[in-house]
Amino acid sequence: MFASFQSKQLNNFYCRIKAEPVLVVKDILVYELVDSQFPNSIIDTVRGQPVAEYRHVALDSAGNGFVFDLQNKKIAFSVGPSEYIKD
Repeated sequence: MFASFQSKQLNNFYCRIKAEPVLVVKDILVYELVDSQFPNSIIDTVRGQPVAEYRHVALDSAGNGFVFDLQNKKIAFSVGPSEYIKD
């Protein structure tokens, strides 16, 4: 069903995700953000201007969280130690 993804380092980085991973890359599980009627994509900005939009987060076996670029199948950026909380 659903789960939550919370960065322990960035308190305001909290996402609702689908409980099952959509991709497994080595020791990284990639999860998709829950579909919503409200905009809930992760927007990356440079100097206040949007440069990329993401719909996936990832968690490695050491508990480190990432925003994941599914199209290019690579980590976009780290959000530090994170927690997966299944509902």
